Amino acid sequence: MRFFFSFYTSFILALFFMFLLIYASFISEQNAWKLVYSTKLFELMMFLLFINLTGIIIRFKIYKKFSTFIFHLSILFILIGAGITRYFSVQGIVDLKENQITNKMLLVDKASNIKKFVNLGFMIKLDRFVINRYPGSNEASSYDSYITIIDKNKKFHYHIYMNNPIVYKGFKIY
Repeated sequence: MRFFFSFYTSFILALFFMFLLIYASFISEQNAWKLVYSTKLFELMMFLLFINLTGIIIRFKIYKKFSTFIFHLSILFILIGAGITRYFSVQGIVDLKENQITNKMLLVDKASNIKKFVNLGFMIKLDRFVINRYPGSNEASSYDSYITIIDKNKKFHYHIYMNNPIVYKGFKIY
């Protein structure tokens, strides 16, 4: 146990985890999910880092040194957040043209590339889509979507634009 809850083991685990992340950043996103992020090895590395760091906090009484404890605790929170995102989040696409309505979202599993439609539980209508361009250029500077969410005969109007998504019933829409 002393070996596992040592700074040397932390260093080796962090170094190996870093190499996995570097490798994933040099290959395509789809291959990164297939070859790195969705593997049992990646899960194991996150779990071992979490257990190792928790053990080090206890073994070396890091909780008595406030700033060091906060630093280590923040890493634990990042690992917890990554785990929650990994096991409980979904990512999908709602493809709409102006004045179209849908209640379906296309889920894409990044690891297996399996696609399936799921019901959102509410309707989304794209009222208007605007592309703003840089002056004197064809390059887009931002996008504006004006949508209506229809949920149980109630309508909610939203303006979505760059860095200003909305969250409705747990879905982040941008």
